[in-house]
Amino acid sequence: MTNFKFLKEIDNDLYKIASEAENLYRDEYFEQCITQTRKFAENICKKVLKNNRRPDDTFDEMLATLKGMSHGTAREKEFIEDLYFLKKCGNASVHSNTTGHSGIKALECLQRAFEAAVNFASSIPNSNPDIENLIYDEELL
Repeated sequence: MTNFKFLKEIDNDLYKIASEAENLYRDEYFEQCITQTRKFAENICKKVLKNNRRPDDTFDEMLATLKGMSHGTAREKEFIEDLYFLKKCGNASVHSNTTGHSGIKALECLQRAFEAAVNFASSIPNSNPDIENLIYDEELL
């Protein structure tokens, strides 16, 4: 099972990335899980920006563009904060020499990726309104 099942019909590529992150967590590959959630964040950012980005934009540039396009709603702020968090943790995971508390951090990254996925899915026209009521379930890990 996966917490990201709702994404499968919305965007199968994002679903696969998120599901892989959960699998890595289950197998206790915490650093790789964190890195996978960063990949998820970057890909979801690309999906949201669509044609408002250049193919060679960095993740930082895309996040700045996204922030500039924001209308300042609570949902947008949370979404952008989640993406920044996942980027920061993913970068730290790749460049770190230590693995302290990586299980806790990996779980937090999965939860933030889930929140970003819910916000993404909720923003799609005619999306199922029940998506907004989904809660991350650690029992599925």
